[in-house]
Amino acid sequence: MSSPALWATDRTYSWLYELLDQSGKLVRTLTAARGFAWTWDLDAATRGTGSLTVSASASSTSPLDQVDDWERYRLRVSHVLYPQDGSTPIVTPVVHAIAIAPRGASPRRDTTLTLLDVSNQLVTTLPLYGQSICFGAGYSVTDALAYLFTSALVSSYAISSSAAVLRADMAWTPEVPYSQIARELCDVAGFAAPYARLGTLVVEPYVIPVNRPLAMTLFVDGAFGITDPDWTVAEDDRPNRLIVTGQTTGTETLPTDVYFTYQEDVADATTRGRWVIERRTDVAAADLATFNAYVAAAWAEVRAPRETLTIRHLFDPRLWGNVNVLYRDVLWTVVKQEVSADSYLITTTAKRVS
Repeated sequence: MSSPALWATDRTYSWLYELLDQSGKLVRTLTAARGFAWTWDLDAATRGTGSLTVSASASSTSPLDQVDDWERYRLRVSHVLYPQDGSTPIVTPVVHAIAIAPRGASPRRDTTLTLLDVSNQLVTTLPLYGQSICFGAGYSVTDALAYLFTSALVSSYAISSSAAVLRADMAWTPEVPYSQIARELCDVAGFAAPYARLGTLVVEPYVIPVNRPLAMTLFVDGAFGITDPDWTVAEDDRPNRLIVTGQTTGTETLPTDVYFTYQEDVADATTRGRWVIERRTDVAAADLATFNAYVAAAWAEVRAPRETLTIRHLFDPRLWGNVNVLYRDVLWTVVKQEVSADSYLITTTAKRVS
């Protein structure tokens, strides 16, 4: 349970901005930063994006918060809560980001930085020298991912252990970004797409939303309350039949071991009077168990209710991206959050799970 101070209506808080080196070691605190804003969006190519304005001293030859090359560093933003009883402030890191200054920015003037989480290094990285990337059949998935991350200059990453290997050769043309290559390799081993966790790029097994642990229960008003709940229901355009074909192994003239299956909801098709079909082809999976897990996850995804919940709430470290929450006896997964230093409330959007 979070400290009650986190939800005190008259609480005092601030934001802490720290400059780190590539290894995560503190360089110094930025004392005159302002205008911090951050959005985490599950469906975006770079999930975490934001901005921050840093000030230069007008009365000194030495800049106050500026550095010559922001991209040599990382920026950590933390929420600081000052408990009413005067006890030690509660410091919770919220963002660990790459900071990019606009072209032509001067260290003698205020600068608005673009903030990006470390997954952006995969989005913007293409194979060197216009060459294709290829991993042969039998190659370790974890080794392939480690190669990609190292090539993209990701300084900190954590890949869950897996014995998965490629069942067939996999190749990508030069224009394909590392982010797409990484996602396709993750599918082979049953991993979720890489995501940033406070400066570390994390790869771990995919867990369908309904099976994820519950982070917290939300209430309207009272202790641990939220404000402005907005519950909307989208038109039901969900597929009721999913057809999945696996990657072909063997040769083009003599294919072998092609996985194939389908899932369908006959009752839904009868009610709506039509089949709404989604096809997924050439799905790479290390083995049949991984393929079946992919199909189960895909079916859960396409059949998930299309309801969304938007709430505004006080900061709580448990309520963050991709976690499950319970609201009015309904399970939801957080898919988007918007944070601004100008507001004491955070806006969270969640999709219904069950």
